[in-house]
Amino acid sequence: LTKENSSKINKLSIKVKETVDKKIITDSWHTSFSKARTQVYKGIKMMGNWEVEFAKLLDEKDIKWIYTNDKFDYVYENKIHKYNPDFYLPEFDTYIEIKGYPTKRDYAKWSTSNINNLNIFFGDDLLKLGLNLDVKLKGYEKVPDKFRIKNQELLNKLKDR
Repeated sequence: LTKENSSKINKLSIKVKETVDKKIITDSWHTSFSKARTQVYKGIKMMGNWEVEFAKLLDEKDIKWIYTNDKFDYVYENKIHKYNPDFYLPEFDTYIEIKGYPTKRDYAKWSTSNINNLNIFFGDDLLKLGLNLDVKLKGYEKVPDKFRIKNQELLNKLKDR
């Protein structure tokens, strides 16, 4: 690695960070970068490393999971949209959403869909479970408690390492 290459990589890293931060602030995160991070685990396409690592944790804990296609209506900007959580856990009768950076659209999904048994795991929650993720703990303290994990039995089973 030359000094010139190192400088270019550093500048590129700063530009990428600025672009991602801007997309989060302008609520356009969902329509770009995140869709390009598709990964496959057990033959299933998942939207990113965090979902894959969470599925591995569920497997480690012998928790049956389904990468769901269940769809729920929600209202955003006065229009009805479809939302599908990431996982369904039959043993706990609960849906799971793995969420990096919550946006206004996410809060609309969680507030206006009729999913009573939804548990959302944010980056800081995943770290507390011992998952090794590239997470910067920025902004999670602002997530209202009503959107945090509700199923204590599930949380206890996941923490039992």
